[in-house]
Amino acid sequence: MLEKSARTATLRWKTLKKCRQRDIPVTLSSDGHIPEHILYEFEKGLARLQAAGFAMIARFRERERWFEPLSDALKTGFRSDL
Repeated sequence: MLEKSARTATLRWKTLKKCRQRDIPVTLSSDGHIPEHILYEFEKGLARLQAAGFAMIARFRERERWFEPLSDALKTGFRSDL
């Protein structure tokens, strides 16, 4: 989550909190074009989700969704072979 301004950061935080209040599942992704950008600030994103009240994160494989505890997502780092 690269923040471009304080206003953008506030709007994103409010949206995240509203998702949690409405039990809307969330996931994390990265738009890495070079290997160094894969999982960029992944831990920061997980911490932000936890601060917003999320305990689980949505994961996907072959269009199938499942949920994983945030603590497990940090351990696995979103490997595609899981």
